[in-house]
Amino acid sequence: MFHLSPAHLSRGFSKRMGMGMVEFVHRLRIEEACRLLHWSDEPIGEIARRVGYNEIAYFSRCFRAQT
Repeated sequence: MFHLSPAHLSRGFSKRMGMGMVEFVHRLRIEEACRLLHWSDEPIGEIARRVGYNEIAYFSRCFRAQT
């Protein structure tokens, strides 16, 4: 669509944002999870699934790494 190779896009994203695309997506997910944890009564497992983590243990590791 943008006529860029995946490697070129990834390098440009990293250079511009200061982090890789995967880390960026994890940060967005964890930020949303923090918002939901604060304002929602939903269980942690449901919040993890809502933000894109199918495994609660993996969500927990990512959450601890980001917060």
